[in-house]
Amino acid sequence: MMAAQRVQQRKEEAKPPVEAERLLGFLNSRPRSDGHPDGLAGGESAAALLDSLGLDGGSLDDVGLERLRRLRDLLAVLADREGDDGGRGAAWDSVNEIAAGVPTVVRFISDEESGVHPAGEGADAIVGALIADLDRAVSGGTWRRVRLCAYEPCKSAFYDATRSRTQRWHSYEVCGNRANVASYRRRAAAGSRKSTSR
Repeated sequence: MMAAQRVQQRKEEAKPPVEAERLLGFLNSRPRSDGHPDGLAGGESAAALLDSLGLDGGSLDDVGLERLRRLRDLLAVLADREGDDGGRGAAWDSVNEIAAGVPTVVRFISDEESGVHPAGEGADAIVGALIADLDRAVSGGTWRRVRLCAYEPCKSAFYDATRSRTQRWHSYEVCGNRANVASYRRRAAAGSRKSTSR
């Protein structure tokens, strides 16, 4: 296999599977400290976000928006592989409570394919579709590759396509470099404080 073909193959392997793509887009609608706005701030922004994710937002009320924000926050806790594992159990419990309150059906498509599908309308349909995506991602083993960038000001969601599943930053060139420079500066500042206090 030629080098160009291997590079193309790695790019294709790095693309998130379909079941993870919508979850990544949903997670990346969170407001961030770098100025990225909240995609679920209001009805218009939510409708645009949901449309871009292939979901019919229709006219969501404040309760529906709050349900979506809650699910998004829980998914962020679950995708934060750098965070405290203690909160993950409680987050899974809360996701299970949300899933139990959303009308869904199991559909059998063929001998090899079945899945959870939303059965409600409005916010129920949207939350149900996201729960169905999460079910497919967990069942297919791709959810554990959905991560949040370890660089605190960024925290973008990304798909870790590395063989070892240890990618820490959504972009090593941007966030990895910034995190390493900040770490170096902290160590250098601590070292200079020690030498001046002697």
